[in-house]
Amino acid sequence: DTGPPVFWLNGSGGTGKSTIAVTVAKNFKKRGILGASFFCSRDDATCNNHKLIFPTIAYQLAYFHSGFRRRLVEVMKEQPDIIHSDVAYQLQGLIVEPLATMQDLAECCVIVIDALDECNDDGNVSGILVALSRHVEMLWPLKLFLTSRPEHSINVAFNRSALLAATRRHVLHESEVETDIKTYLISHMELLRNEYCIDQSWPSSAEVDSLSKLSSGLFLFAATSIKFLQDRNEDDPEKQLARIINNVALLKDDHSDPRHHLDQLYLQVLMNAHAKPSLERAERLKLLLGIIVLLQDHLSLHGIQQLLKGQPGNRVDVKAMRQNLMRLHSIIHVPKDDNDIIRTLHPSFFDFITSPDRCSISQLLVDTSKHHTFLLTACLRTMQCLKRNVCELPDPSALNTEVSDLSSRIVVLIPQELQYACRHWGTHLRHAAISKDVWILLRRFCSEHILFWVEACSLLGD
Repeated sequence: DTGPPVFWLNGSGGTGKSTIAVTVAKNFKKRGILGASFFCSRDDATCNNHKLIFPTIAYQLAYFHSGFRRRLVEVMKEQPDIIHSDVAYQLQGLIVEPLATMQDLAECCVIVIDALDECNDDGNVSGILVALSRHVEMLWPLKLFLTSRPEHSINVAFNRSALLAATRRHVLHESEVETDIKTYLISHMELLRNEYCIDQSWPSSAEVDSLSKLSSGLFLFAATSIKFLQDRNEDDPEKQLARIINNVALLKDDHSDPRHHLDQLYLQVLMNAHAKPSLERAERLKLLLGIIVLLQDHLSLHGIQQLLKGQPGNRVDVKAMRQNLMRLHSIIHVPKDDNDIIRTLHPSFFDFITSPDRCSISQLLVDTSKHHTFLLTACLRTMQCLKRNVCELPDPSALNTEVSDLSSRIVVLIPQELQYACRHWGTHLRHAAISKDVWILLRRFCSEHILFWVEACSLLGD
């Protein structure tokens, strides 16, 4: 309680920061002093929105402390639009002011914010940290546990005088996690050995040491390797381990960046899943990978199929997607249920598959502009079904709060693919290449459907 109010854990992608943040949050929750937590995520539109961080924390603190809750209710009545305000104003009104009611706490209250660098804009992250620096001396009894990559803008913000003095920093280095990675590898490989009745000599100490060394301090490499060994389409952990060690180790040791080994592992997974694909098959896989990494919010396989159904020459259906992703489970979470969300297992795969300097399989390299354009046109075509009174309300003039069955109407009449299109076509437009065909779709949308889109956004609470 006598230490600095802010603890900043930083390290490169894949070093296990989020795992540590989850563990910290669980431990403090068991002790009864976890006030709130927010886990940022690049591929989730809700979890990468910097303007939702302080309102979410305030909401959770209201459940943690009754006095805070009463004062927060008063603030919301006085300033009902505060959640849409600048983050500095949010922090002052939603957290700092109500904190005066928590001075009776015998010990601190911990707030965990993970992966700040995954917010949707570096400038927005800086705004959060600048706001914290202005109020850091008024945050008692709060203690903040923050994690992020050491991005330049974040470093600059933490070096501001007020935050600098109030922050304890810890950088995750390779040497710190090497022993933990080796323990993790041995534990999971023992489970595989027993499951597949492999000889007790497997894995050898040399194999464990090699895999641990290749991890270069990245827990992500170790975790992806284990998923590669667990591949049910191969059912041969010994062969899979040899592939990783023999192929990834071919990389020259003069690469100091641990991402190079991770890139080689990603390449190995892709080549193992699709060895020498035909040009047509490679294009289909690249399109699917581009869709998955560029979606601004999670969709299910069924949702993706529905979003793309209006695209000319579309051949992306649930069956085809499952066939293409069947052997990529070590990098992409493919649910058994077609209505459950599909996602990459780590944001570093986006960095890899969209970077020509890192993804050497040119057939699978995702051109972000091209794929944003594809998703934009899919959204515009999907929104062509919008109409006046899309939820078929008995009284279209009624306020949303006056419609008792609005949620159930939205589920049926504004399905997930249409919700996605309404919310995110603008983001795809911002990154798209505007061709004649795109311009025609945009002009039609603006002349025929834009008012219906505004109505749909209102119903969705956007």
